[in-house]
Amino acid sequence: MSTITTAAGAPSGLGPDDLVPAHAPRMLLGKAAPSFYKAMTALDAAAAAGLDPMVKELVKARGSQLNGCAHRGDQHLHDARRPGLTEQKPHALTVWRETPFCTVRERAAPP
Repeated sequence: MSTITTAAGAPSGLGPDDLVPAHAPRMLLGKAAPSFYKAMTALDAAAAAGLDPMVKELVKARGSQLNGCAHRGDQHLHDARRPGLTEQKPHALTVWRETPFCTVRERAAPP
């Protein structure tokens, strides 16, 4: 793809989608390594046992942020809304330890 620039150096004649590269296709771990995927699913279930469902999804959403996976982060925040998550916590997820509106239990959850 060739880029035509204006005198100021800004791209000309390109739409916003032309400027944002697509991410690489995601690997389907269940297909690529089924036994590993099964073990990780079991570990996830064991680690989440006893956790408040909202806290569990917040932890997963934060992990997705750290891993750079916007799709899964969005999915986990969507799932966390079922047990009553308000918009305030997702907006402050990156700084949850400093927020006055997170519970002690939420602050104790790993990032």
